[in-house]
Amino acid sequence: MLLLLVLASLVGGALAAADVTPPIANAGPDQVVNEDTLVTFNGSGSTDDVGIVNYTWLLSNSAGPGTRVLNLTGGYESAVFDPVRPLLYVLGAGNVSVVNLTTERVDRTFVIQHVPRYPMSIAVSPRGTYLAVGVPTGERGYYYFGPYESWVATFDLIAQSKIGEFFIDEDVARTLVTSDGYAIVAGGSGQSGGLRMLNARNGSELPNRTSIWQYSSIALHPGEKRLYSVDDEGLSPPSVHRFDFDPSGFTGGYTWPYHGSYPGSPLWVSDRLILTGGGYALASTDDPAQDMSSAGRLPGPFSHAAFDPGLGLIAAASDNTVAYFDFTTFQFLGTTSLPTVVRAMMFRGSGLLAIVGTEVRALQLPRAYRYGVSPSFVYEQPGVYAVSLTVWDAANHSNSDTMTITVRDVTAPVANAGPDQTVTEGTEVTLDASGSTDNVAITTYTWTFVDGGPRSLSG
Repeated sequence: MLLLLVLASLVGGALAAADVTPPIANAGPDQVVNEDTLVTFNGSGSTDDVGIVNYTWLLSNSAGPGTRVLNLTGGYESAVFDPVRPLLYVLGAGNVSVVNLTTERVDRTFVIQHVPRYPMSIAVSPRGTYLAVGVPTGERGYYYFGPYESWVATFDLIAQSKIGEFFIDEDVARTLVTSDGYAIVAGGSGQSGGLRMLNARNGSELPNRTSIWQYSSIALHPGEKRLYSVDDEGLSPPSVHRFDFDPSGFTGGYTWPYHGSYPGSPLWVSDRLILTGGGYALASTDDPAQDMSSAGRLPGPFSHAAFDPGLGLIAAASDNTVAYFDFTTFQFLGTTSLPTVVRAMMFRGSGLLAIVGTEVRALQLPRAYRYGVSPSFVYEQPGVYAVSLTVWDAANHSNSDTMTITVRDVTAPVANAGPDQTVTEGTEVTLDASGSTDNVAITTYTWTFVDGGPRSLSG
């Protein structure tokens, strides 16, 4: 009898009903709000027969210039963001300054001992462990085949200390560095330059090297087992190449079967996507047979780009404009015009940091995510915005609902009629209201004045 009861209990447990009913999302009613006011969303009307474990809100927004983080003082060659810490590494004429984005101060400065003959290159590892600077000190030229002379300066970012400067008989034009401490340099001379790897901790070169077209742009895949290059000079149209590597150096490579249409194109790489400066989107996969296959086309050319698969965004800059695209569909999502040229970009958290001339800015993105039953958000620009709520239960069933936020323009424009003028009678007077401003746009200018009687002009 005891055995029978135990078996019955086990059978009863095995027959327990699985949760097959998805939740029902309820994003709440549409809302009409004023610009620059806190909006609170309400997903409390969502239901599930067991329980909801996750509320994710996808908010559309207006892309914008955002806010200034800090000003960079003095001249600089280039700069890279630390992917982990709120730091910016600024490459000057003979040093690397570590700029703290929180305090807006220089934490420390590392001196570059050797004097470069051509522009230096700087790179930070994907996990923020090492920094490398290529310092070309020798001759360079299309028909110059050596001897070459450069130095590679390396830095331990965990300890925030300089490791050393190591000689290499290569004309270093481009530099990368891996998270486990290998500096990668690409040559800039002799048409077919060297592609070589050094131990960033002691400067010793790995045995397996290969060749690359001179002055090619190079970009590291996030998996840090391969890199990609695009020919920058001498080949038109340029080609994209893949190079695999391990702790012995380079182990193989492949060539993209397609070609770009913009000479001098750089390229950028995410976990599963490659974007060239000409706007070609290519698949990035471990399988060489599928790697670098055509995935789409964006309206390039671009000078800088950044990816955030979590936000589902591609940000691509051309001169002083940043365009945003969906990471999967490549749908255009909006643009931001900035005061001057974009020099570098990196997604950080739920935002995008950009170096714009001598400013570091946190740009306003065209979409944002919020989490929880009742999160909040501030819309800075008038417009109609879609909001999507997706809820999940413990069985990983999901359901979505949408609502809209209508943001009213309640900020009046500021008129500026220009300075007072003294003129001779009978001469034409030009009025200038170009100093007038509005947070959205001024649609009408009306001038009212007295000339023998009240008059009005528009335009």
